[in-house]
Amino acid sequence: MKLSSLIDPHLVVTGASVANLDEAAGAAIRTMSEHYRDSVSFDAALAAIRARVSLGGTVLPGGLAIPHARLPGFDDILIAPVIPRAPLGEAGQEPVRIVWVMLLGTGTATLYVKVLSVIAKVAADKALTAALLAAENGPAFVDVLEKSGLKVEKDLHIADVMTSPAVSIPVDASVKELLDLMFSRSIHYLPVVEAGDRLVGELSVLDVIDASIPDYARRISNLKFMDELQPMEQFLASEETMKVREIMKPLNGVLAPADSIVDLAAKMAKTRKRHFPVAEGGRLVGIVSATDILAKVLRA
Repeated sequence: MKLSSLIDPHLVVTGASVANLDEAAGAAIRTMSEHYRDSVSFDAALAAIRARVSLGGTVLPGGLAIPHARLPGFDDILIAPVIPRAPLGEAGQEPVRIVWVMLLGTGTATLYVKVLSVIAKVAADKALTAALLAAENGPAFVDVLEKSGLKVEKDLHIADVMTSPAVSIPVDASVKELLDLMFSRSIHYLPVVEAGDRLVGELSVLDVIDASIPDYARRISNLKFMDELQPMEQFLASEETMKVREIMKPLNGVLAPADSIVDLAAKMAKTRKRHFPVAEGGRLVGIVSATDILAKVLRA
């Protein structure tokens, strides 16, 4: 189905006089409650939105905000795009120009994630975003989406929840560069790539720690008698000359964008592996993690 078919033109709020995301959510819920009085209570819906927002994860990279909530006894999905008169956001943050407020019913998690994936494409398309911002009213907004041809697919795939583009490390990078990247960006897993983003290996924080412990130290049952960093000194001394290829691990499971989310969840549960690289034709296109499943499926 097309994204446009999921949006009631009456629920599009253009030129909204709102100062923040909470006010934008309030404007959307007010419009929903006016047009769907039998199924949407303003107070209950706004409270549910605020509770979900407090958990985080509703403001995404790209100036994309999707405040949403599931309502008990609700069996539909309502989407109310809000276009503020001025972009929202604090200083130093990417401004939010369109707030997509959603109310979800039971059994709509898959549809929500699919819609989120498509809206992310809208946010990444500057020309389409400009056209939506120029829409004078709800029908014009929906017409822009209709002409874009964006579709919401039925099934849920890895591509809908993966992080893309993926942060990776070149196979010939130094271990120092690897450690600096992991530390500065709080990264626990990195795919290893050659030229052209060709996927050749992977590394987790635990793999790096494992590589820092020499064989002799593994054979000693109690290392308390040694200086604090003595077993790691050789590793630390050579971090600028040692290459990632020397410590990287062979690939242990590579996913395709079209793979099933359910299959991935089962694989994670079975192997206890928290991160998987996603590739097409051997080229890295994304990373999917257990946190992605939590944030985008279980707590969507």
